[in-house]
Amino acid sequence: MCNIGPVFWCFFMVNETNHSDQSEPSKIEELKKSLYSRRGGQEGSHLHPLSPNEPPEVPGDWQRDEGQFQSRKARYKFLTLTSESPAVKIFFAFSVIFFLLAAVFAGVSFFGGGGAVSVENVSIGVAGPAVIGAGEPLPLEIIVSNSNNVALEAADLKISYPEGSRRVGNVSEELLRENFDLDGVKAGGQVRRKTSVVLFGEEGVKKIITISFEYRVTGSNAIFYKERPYEVTISASPVAFDISIPKEANANQEFDINVTVSSNSTTPLDDLLFEAQSGFGFKIIGSSPRALNGGGLWRIGDLAPGGKWSVRIRAKLDGQEGDERVITFVVGPAGGESGRTIKTELLSLQKPVVIRKPFIGLDLILNDDSGAEVIIDGLGAVRGELSWVNNTPDRVVDLELEVSFSGGAFDRESASAERGSYRESGGTIFWNKNTLPALAAALPGDSGSVRFRFGTLPASSLVSAGLRNQEMEVSAIVRGRRIVSGGAESVTTVINKKIKLSSRLSVIGRVSRSVGPFQNVGPVPPKAGGETSYTISWSVTNSLNTAADVKVTAALPSYVRWLGMVSPPAERLSYDEGRRQVAWDLGEVLPGAGFSAAPREVFFQVYFLADVSHVGISPEIVGEATVSGRDRFTGGRLESSFRALTTAFENDPAYRLGDGTVLP
Repeated sequence: MCNIGPVFWCFFMVNETNHSDQSEPSKIEELKKSLYSRRGGQEGSHLHPLSPNEPPEVPGDWQRDEGQFQSRKARYKFLTLTSESPAVKIFFAFSVIFFLLAAVFAGVSFFGGGGAVSVENVSIGVAGPAVIGAGEPLPLEIIVSNSNNVALEAADLKISYPEGSRRVGNVSEELLRENFDLDGVKAGGQVRRKTSVVLFGEEGVKKIITISFEYRVTGSNAIFYKERPYEVTISASPVAFDISIPKEANANQEFDINVTVSSNSTTPLDDLLFEAQSGFGFKIIGSSPRALNGGGLWRIGDLAPGGKWSVRIRAKLDGQEGDERVITFVVGPAGGESGRTIKTELLSLQKPVVIRKPFIGLDLILNDDSGAEVIIDGLGAVRGELSWVNNTPDRVVDLELEVSFSGGAFDRESASAERGSYRESGGTIFWNKNTLPALAAALPGDSGSVRFRFGTLPASSLVSAGLRNQEMEVSAIVRGRRIVSGGAESVTTVINKKIKLSSRLSVIGRVSRSVGPFQNVGPVPPKAGGETSYTISWSVTNSLNTAADVKVTAALPSYVRWLGMVSPPAERLSYDEGRRQVAWDLGEVLPGAGFSAAPREVFFQVYFLADVSHVGISPEIVGEATVSGRDRFTGGRLESSFRALTTAFENDPAYRLGDGTVLP
């Protein structure tokens, strides 16, 4: 029926044109003939001659009458055509028959199905638990049903798992997607596939698994798609926390946090990390075991079912009275390129700590360093300053100050104090109102400070005793009695500082002629215009701790030639011609090298070309040598240098006075 309009209109226009051609002439056409006839308009009895003195009587509405007449005539022709034309009757009959056939076909297709395919006739069912414990295998059975009358071909079943999902039997392997090639699904048939996955997450978290099904049908290139989400709730975390942390802490005063991580999982948890996070004002001083990055990240490793892991954290908080700091503890499997980020949080727990201002503020500075951990090289005395302030609105009386030292590196004979008393047996310095009268009473806001000194045992003694990775602890205490209404109450503040002894890395250079692995040539003393060779040796020593990334560098003057002779050959010594720099890459140097064990040593040979400008002097042939590295124990940088070497090879047993001076 949708095509009847245009066809009928074309048919009507053709017949209207033909019918118009056969119609009688209109009045206007007859008038034209009369006006243009040779008889001068006298033809026809309906025309009358005009009188010269009378105006013609012409009706004014003849055009309107003519238009109405033509309109009525057109309508009459249309009615005549539609009702009486045989062609139109045939056309209408054909259209009605076509419409009925189309309706019958559509009805059969709709109600009978035929070979048509509908996505609504494809369903995805999922059989599995709606609640699962984190870290436990989640079994799933996927059922794809086809209610269409045709088979589904090239069928693919795809499963997308939430982030952090792991493979059953190997939870260290991430599982985010699975694909199943179903080949096809018969008409009215079903296909089932079973799978399982391990989900991780916090208790109560909902995880969404997305299941999708793609297929084709015979005779079509179209791809049909069906999707079904499946929701699972995590009923319990695979790990549990036992955290001991104070609810309140004094500002800038150290306190302890003890954490135990326990496994609730029935399967092993692989490569776990633990992290303590907080914003501004939270600082970790140290921990046992040590953190990975010197901060708040620890590697638990593998945790067996029922297994436990513990850490003790020493920390402090900075802030104002009444401030609250929230510390977040997180555990989860390792991820990222470095394996030092938590990929999926298995458990996250927050603990608030309120900052309180200590009644008596205390600060300990060692060698002008106010940090909680101070690194010293043990080559001299350590300077200390202990400062206090009364933060209470009350008077504090009978103040006492105490500083004590502990650790195998402490030299008990080295401690002393200004206006204090030292007890060598206990390694403690005291101050009270007897030694310092200002401590008898302190009004609100009053403050004061005391100074002291102490030292460590020499590095050679520590190395000889086989001591490595040495550290000390300095503890400071202030006590007093706060006068309040009704009496007095005791107030105490404690602060601790850790001292780590850095290793001593050194290099020594020597020049020789008669000793060493190389044969030297040339005149001695050297002569202007001549060339003399020398053997250069570098020895590196290291005291307490392992030194890593150790390197020695020095420059050669323009008048010195590199020969490429190195001994022992295994040592990585190179020369950069453009920079004229000799570099010795030692890698790692063990503690005790040059003390309880032989130093690391290398030899190389150079040629000195003397000229008249060198006459009368002993010119430099190797510039100042610098050794640098990193202390594995303290994490600090190690560096020292040795003076430039000249033609005066005084360490050689064959050397005689003047042998290093250039002759003309």
